[in-house]
Amino acid sequence: MEDGAYASVELLLRSRTEVERFFVDLDLVEPGLTQVPFGHPDTTPPPRSARIGFYGGVGRKTA
Repeated sequence: MEDGAYASVELLLRSRTEVERFFVDLDLVEPGLTQVPFGHPDTTPPPRSARIGFYGGVGRKTA
């Protein structure tokens, strides 16, 4: 069998711009939308973290 033949979940990578649209009606909480390894500024990111393209953020809905 080919590599990945047993995968049960498809991975869809999105650009930063594509991820930003999920936060349109929300107030971003610090540090905002960032690459996941850089989401905790008080810790040292792993080597080559700048090459990681996963973005994450926390948003708060206001009344």
